[in-house]
Amino acid sequence: MNEIRIALESWRGCSARLWSFTSSHNMAIIRLHRVGVRGNLHLIVSGVKEIGCPTSWMNATLTVEQVGEDIVLQDAAAIVRILGSSIRIDKDVAPV
Repeated sequence: MNEIRIALESWRGCSARLWSFTSSHNMAIIRLHRVGVRGNLHLIVSGVKEIGCPTSWMNATLTVEQVGEDIVLQDAAAIVRILGSSIRIDKDVAPV
């Protein structure tokens, strides 16, 4: 979880997009990127139990915390909240 928090801090203020939600795999992907900067970060939430967010937003300030056996990925300013069972990150996912 610490690696994810460090990654989120380094991407603070970027643009974010709900990249995908796959109901058959019960998985949501949030893509973080900066205009004019090569690279991105995917936040992959598995075991999604609840999801509420716009399809895209600017100036992302995402945080992640453990709540019991679940994780909560949220951006209070953008009214984003995803509740799931686990989270992982992928860096520089195509298209970069």
